[in-house]
Amino acid sequence: ATANIVALTGTSTNGRRIDEIQVRAASSSITATTAAQVVGIWAWDGTTAYLIDEFIVTALAPSTTAVAFTISKTYTTLVLPAEYKLYMSTTVTTTASTTALTVHVYGGDY
Repeated sequence: ATANIVALTGTSTNGRRIDEIQVRAASSSITATTAAQVVGIWAWDGTTAYLIDEFIVTALAPSTTAVAFTISKTYTTLVLPAEYKLYMSTTVTTTASTTALTVHVYGGDY
């Protein structure tokens, strides 16, 4: 569903190097359990989307003594060609008040 797909980057003129992608729980409640799901990372060339990676999000109940869910992956060869965009999708619709996620992309343009 389009409600579960979000653009992570815009296009670049000369291409973009991706060094790291991080998925974090971002609930407005400190004790909201993360929804178990899969986050897909997609490269889109303007016509077709290609699944390039997946993150497994586990159900985790944070508290005053347990940190919220976080996972990250480091890349050494992930380069998006010029005019490509990076998207993410989720298999479970999340909400800000309970099971929201944030996805951060680190890298740079050429």
